[in-house]
Amino acid sequence: MGDVAESQPGQRVQSEYRPAPAHLGSRRQGGDHADTSIRHPALDYTDTETFEILRRYQGFGETAVSDAKLRMPLYAIFEKYNRIIRES
Repeated sequence: MGDVAESQPGQRVQSEYRPAPAHLGSRRQGGDHADTSIRHPALDYTDTETFEILRRYQGFGETAVSDAKLRMPLYAIFEKYNRIIRES
């Protein structure tokens, strides 16, 4: 999410998300790994996008990939019940 900024005294608002400039590619500023970009948060991520988010949360490397694979079935359980609530 964006940074919190003050628009009026005592009123706080979320600032708008700003993607990295195109000349930086998909590499984050100050980061040491190139990474593909992920679209804005949504409720309709594909399994591939979900896997990539879980992998990113764990970091980089084979350990992060294996941990994300372990978490996908648990995510599927949560998604099954959350989808029922969202669609009701």
